[in-house]
Amino acid sequence: MKCFSLGIIGNFAGHLSAAEKITESLLPSGIFIVNGLNNHAISSGIELQYPPFGANIQAEPEFVVKFNVRYQQGKVCQFIPTAITVGNDMTIRKLDGANKIDQRKAWGNESKGIASHWWPVDNLAQFDQRYKLVSILKRNNAYIDYTPIADPSELKVFYQWLCEWLVDTVNNQQSEGICQQILPQIAAAGYPDEIVVFCGAPNYTAWGQTHFIEPADEVIIALINSDNVLIDNVLEKLKVGDLVNDNNVISYSQVINYKIQAIA
Repeated sequence: MKCFSLGIIGNFAGHLSAAEKITESLLPSGIFIVNGLNNHAISSGIELQYPPFGANIQAEPEFVVKFNVRYQQGKVCQFIPTAITVGNDMTIRKLDGANKIDQRKAWGNESKGIASHWWPVDNLAQFDQRYKLVSILKRNNAYIDYTPIADPSELKVFYQWLCEWLVDTVNNQQSEGICQQILPQIAAAGYPDEIVVFCGAPNYTAWGQTHFIEPADEVIIALINSDNVLIDNVLEKLKVGDLVNDNNVISYSQVINYKIQAIA
């Protein structure tokens, strides 16, 4: 998938302190570039690539929102949501010499997953506690709960606040700590009129916190309208390879492959 994409750092309370060992605040810690227009980090294919370096790899199931973006005088002035899906911001937790978070995230082709099915969005306010993010991992024919069931109301920023926070953070984030400036990279990409945003990963189950991704694992992620369908029924289908994509469910799966094609 060729698109300009951003990721949010620490948008679920507890995730950043547990996974990255970084002190959290009431707001996310920043944003990073997931994918530039000339890269191919994001894939909706059947495989994701295991990194050729680093250690302690974790999947990051996330809500993913597509925005139309407007600019004024060289700065972002508006993020307008147009569609929503789910994705996997797979991350290297340990990498010698990496002091910026994007070095452990945007590391290669087909390193990030995304579903191919999207729901159109007029207003993010419609995605309330009914909409559940679930993820399971298949290893050696066993299915394991990878993250607890989560919903958008648990995010530090979402809804209209997310749109406003993105404008402010893209325009003003500096190269400090684990973050880098974002606006110069958007300018270098020609001010793309569409940007896809990975909205941040929830916490892990006890198993997910202590077991890291291995080649041949299969990561399965779904977004479910729990008012209209039972979560357990969807999970039963996913565990027999029956992916569901309709007005009530978005789901996809990807196998982690050991072959690597690094970004030039």
